[in-house]
Amino acid sequence: MTIQQATTIIGRLVDDPDFRYTGNGVPVANFTIASSPRFYDVRTQEWKTAQTLYLPCVVWRDQAEHTSESLHRGDRVIVTGRLIPNRNTIEIEVEEIGVSLRNRTVQESPSCSAP
Repeated sequence: MTIQQATTIIGRLVDDPDFRYTGNGVPVANFTIASSPRFYDVRTQEWKTAQTLYLPCVVWRDQAEHTSESLHRGDRVIVTGRLIPNRNTIEIEVEEIGVSLRNRTVQESPSCSAP
């Protein structure tokens, strides 16, 4: 059994989510998050930005549809999921995704209903 590491990442969508259906008809969306953590350098007494990390993400089923309809390039998001080795890279299999409210507000659309 392989242990999959859980992680949370905050960043911006590089492009609109790429939504499609698998051969079995299962909805899936792929997107990439660019995360550029900021930190305060005590020595120079100024804020700095660390090297940008680009993380491919995959989200499945209804959440894939919601993601592709709701999120767009440049949106700041918070993603929680599992790190999955995929060929020569690592991707995040998304458990939860949401818009960061640090710099914006979100209005619920009239077509949305509570679970």
